[in-house]
Amino acid sequence: PNPMAIDHANQLVGIGTAAPRTRLHIDGALTFTHTSAPSNPATGTSVIWADTSGDLKIKINVANTVVTKTITSFE
Repeated sequence: PNPMAIDHANQLVGIGTAAPRTRLHIDGALTFTHTSAPSNPATGTSVIWADTSGDLKIKINVANTVVTKTITSFE
């Protein structure tokens, strides 16, 4: 098993893989803990979280305009 790999030269991080192919490469499940909405991300970035009702959400900041969308709702 490969718990984590860091390729400093190419700025890649792998979790569960020794050969990351993207900036963050996860080979396995990703677990979100339910939390309240985070603060707005910096321009040009996004943040994903699971809110306290279990909905998976994303905040996207483009040119200092922040949009929050529900990716999927817990039903």
